[in-house]
Order: sequence, then C-alpha cells, then structure tokens
Amino acid sequence: MKIGVRVHDFGKSDAITLAKQAKEVGFDGVQLVLNKAIEGETGLPGTLSKEKALSFQKAFKDQGLEIFMMGAYFNPVHSNKELVKTNVLKFKEHLTYLNDFDGHFVGSETGSFNDDKWTYNPLNRTKEAYQEVKRIFGDLANHAKEVNANIALEGAFGHCMHNPVFLKRLVDEIDNGHVFYTVDIYNFLDISNYQNYKEIFEEALDLFKGK
Repeated sequence: MKIGVRVHDFGKSDAITLAKQAKEVGFDGVQLVLNKAIEGETGLPGTLSKEKALSFQKAFKDQGLEIFMMGAYFNPVHSNKELVKTNVLKFKEHLTYLNDFDGHFVGSETGSFNDDKWTYNPLNRTKEAYQEVKRIFGDLANHAKEVNANIALEGAFGHCMHNPVFLKRLVDEIDNGHVFYTVDIYNFLDISNYQNYKEIFEEALDLFKGK
C-alpha cells in the first residue's frame, strides 16, 4: 500500500519545495493540482508543455515521490458552457502530458447544477444530467485512449453520479480501458445514510474492483 497527499495542502509553492515537504512527512506520492499547488501555474489550456511537465516530474521523482493523480476537477454541467469548454480543453491537455508527468490518472468529479457550489440539486438526478455527464466524459475517455492516459472519476452524494451504482453505470458505458474510479467514502455520505458508511464503502469496493 502507498500513501499520498494532496500536495496543495502544504500551501502554494514551487515544485521542489513541495516535493521536499511531502517527502519529509513520509508520503509515497502526491495528487498534483497545478493551480492550487504551484506558484504561477493556472493549469489552463495552452499553459502546459512537455518541458514543463518533465520539470515537475523531476522535482517529485528526485524525492522518490510518484504523481498519483493530476487534479483537473471541473463541473461538466455548469451553466456557463464556455467555462465547461475551457475546462474540457484543460482536462485534455492534462491527459496529453500525463505520461510526461509520469502520472497515473487525471481526476475529476461529476458536477452539480448548482454550478460553483457543487452541492445537491434535484436536476443532478435526472436522465438529462446523466446523459450530459456521459457525453462530456465519453469524449474525454476517447482522448485518453488516443494519448494512452487514464481518467479517474469520483462520485459524491450531491453530484450527478450520486452513489456507487450510478458511477459504475457511467464508467461501464464509456470505458475503453482508460477509465477508472476514485473512492472517497465521505463524498458518498449525507445525513440520510452516514450510519451506513461501511456498507456503502464495501459496495463501492465490490462494484469498482480492479479499477
């Protein structure tokens, strides 16, 4: 088993400093969200390059750390469709350079019709929401295959893929060998089900096994 950290939890700095901090604590790897972790980085389309990815990869590799995940989380059902297009391009660019980062996955959650609040909205549980999330991430799965990279999708009670069953259905329908899961049990809980956290966690592990 390997244990990682969201490296931006150390604060925003340069890659070398963050890598040293993570190593000193004893972690094996990191989740790297460029705009939250690295000074001067936005992660927006057009700001990444092979050279930049390799320099960040070297900073963490020199400390014996892996980049477990590149965080490019975005809301695929946000009402600002231009923002969605920008974030799709950002996600694709992260996928394109993922192997230069020596990263394992590019990750996202599945969004909410509450836009930037990422909280429950009844529209999240409609057929229309499901189909839009499927359309967006289906396209990203195709790009992932083209560039030989992997996506990791994360569900949450207040989001469009609100339980393990729905997230499994989504992945089954778009998977081409390059779509995997992130499980954060806390995200699947709310006041109505938190006492069943063990059962929900076991369900997720059973449904997602191998991915």
